[in-house]
Amino acid sequence: MTELKFSVTREIPAVVIKGRVLVVELVPPDRMRLRLKGMQSGYTVPIEACFWLAAKAEAERQATMNDLHGRRRRRRRKGA
Repeated sequence: MTELKFSVTREIPAVVIKGRVLVVELVPPDRMRLRLKGMQSGYTVPIEACFWLAAKAEAERQATMNDLHGRRRRRRRKGA
């Protein structure tokens, strides 16, 4: 895989906050910067932190889906 040697910036037009488009910038070697278009201030976080946040959110989503699936199954058995 290619190593990130310079910043890569992309606009995310689907995300609009306070009338401004979200801009995501990958900053070498392992940072991600989020800011609103036209603004200089933003938030810089390690990419690893974003990964673990996404993994946690997915685990919580799956646990919720499994819980709902289990409840549906129990209801059907009681009614039968």
